[in-house]
Amino acid sequence: MKIYNILLILSVLMVSGCISQTYYQKVNIDGTSVIEQTTDYSGMISRAGEREINSGIALQTAKNTFDSICQKTNMGCNYTETAITLSTKIDQKNPYYNFEVEYGFLGANYKMTINKIPRQQFEATLQKDQSELKEIGLNLTNQIVPDIDLSNKKENALLANEIINNDGNARYTIEFPIDIKSATAGNYSPKIEGRTVEFDITTVLSNSAPIVIEGEEFNLAMPIAIILIGSLGYVWFKFSRMKKNISVPATAKRTK
Repeated sequence: MKIYNILLILSVLMVSGCISQTYYQKVNIDGTSVIEQTTDYSGMISRAGEREINSGIALQTAKNTFDSICQKTNMGCNYTETAITLSTKIDQKNPYYNFEVEYGFLGANYKMTINKIPRQQFEATLQKDQSELKEIGLNLTNQIVPDIDLSNKKENALLANEIINNDGNARYTIEFPIDIKSATAGNYSPKIEGRTVEFDITTVLSNSAPIVIEGEEFNLAMPIAIILIGSLGYVWFKFSRMKKNISVPATAKRTK
């Protein structure tokens, strides 16, 4: 599958079930966002005994590696004994998604279209300090791993089959700035919970279509203001008519 192979989604060990990976992206009202990638090595570490490696040594080795990565990277970084989370900010103008807002009389419609899932920067950071992990059975390639391009239907179909056949696991959760009305990736419609939706990346790849998320925000301030102004105008009009009706007889009396 050339360079655009199974590493697009998961490392070789991740696909075999030793490692799981999740993305969490929080989108702000202005279209900027922060995306996190968490790589969990607990499956690999739990199997250390199969490779005759003490589990305590495996945990310490992983922790040392994560600490080294966090100290050297400019990305946001934190870790536990078995997992490391990297995060980065994304500006309004970016190669990954479009964020649109359409304002109407009663509020605004928000739409986010994701064409690519960031991956290359995360993987490049993880690959810099993997030498110690190799001692406990993790052998990752040093190939450049591209971002996930949701328009590449042929390659994505092959990748989806590879992941399914190897019991892979990868999730992508998005937190929208307002309640989500709909979320799709082709024919795939995941479960929505308020402002949050979680996609299974394998299913996204099988559909190989942009992720589209939409939400509506109602703003009753404008119609209320218009009603209030209209009411005040009506009261003023009625008051003016009453004042005019009262003043006319008085004028007529003075004329006589």
